[in-house]
Amino acid sequence: MKRWIALLLIAAVLLASGCTAARQDRLYLYGEFHANDELLQRELALWKDYYAGGMRDLFVELPYYTAQYLNRWMQADNDRILMEVYADWKGSASYHQNVLDFYRGIKAACPETVFHGTDVGHQYNSTGYRYLRLLRSEGKRDTEEYRLASENIDQGLEFYRTQDGEFRENAMTQNLLREYRALGGGSVMGIYGAYHTSMTSDDGVQTMASRLTEALGDSVIFHDLRKE
Repeated sequence: MKRWIALLLIAAVLLASGCTAARQDRLYLYGEFHANDELLQRELALWKDYYAGGMRDLFVELPYYTAQYLNRWMQADNDRILMEVYADWKGSASYHQNVLDFYRGIKAACPETVFHGTDVGHQYNSTGYRYLRLLRSEGKRDTEEYRLASENIDQGLEFYRTQDGEFRENAMTQNLLREYRALGGGSVMGIYGAYHTSMTSDDGVQTMASRLTEALGDSVIFHDLRKE
């Protein structure tokens, strides 16, 4: 009898181990041309599929504080926050109607989406500083959120001062790893310019994709939507 009990326990352990392996967490990162309507439609369709499967965390090539604004907008009953952020994008590839439509499509179809911004601090002198003022007005100066927003602004200041591609790719990698590890598990989807999701670059810079592969191995899966 004891022998049968021991065998059943061993079988249970092996079964549990197999289930754990089957549930391996993944990062599905998609490379794109920014503001390309066809690719945005495909990305929205992909996110709807992942969302239907239970995924909620969407990583995007935006600063931390911009994604935090978008998360507030997801809970709002109007587009005021979205349009403020959009106005700050003027002069960038994100300043396009189809980008607005993309985010509105996410809010309409996938309302529990949580955005994670992992780029350096673009629009630091508009979106970034405004977000810090908002947090101070809410009494949140001594919070993790305020610290991360401030550090993201510093990243933007450094990048625009130096135009150092290595600095940006490293910062994007570290920001993504921080956000991903803070989730404590699970799979996520990410949308980035194809330069960042390519394993090599023409300018000799070690890309985010290469750095992430070094850190996480085959847990990261890259797709170049321009070629699919």
